[in-house]
Amino acid sequence: MKTFPMPAVVHETKDLESTFAILDECCKIITDYREAGCPGFPESNPFYDRLRSVGVEPHEALDILATTWDNTEENV
Repeated sequence: MKTFPMPAVVHETKDLESTFAILDECCKIITDYREAGCPGFPESNPFYDRLRSVGVEPHEALDILATTWDNTEENV
């Protein structure tokens, strides 16, 4: 199982409450993505957009979704 990259936006926050809010939202998005069956492009766009809306950089959002997909495939 691969670990998730830490989004840069987490390191840019000024307080722990903001950090936890971002990480919590990322976890919800990842859970929703897994529950949707880890769809590929273009069905994954809403999950990508949600990650971007919480401040995750484009390449990081792709890495998070790809890692989630890889981890799910390993468990099948």
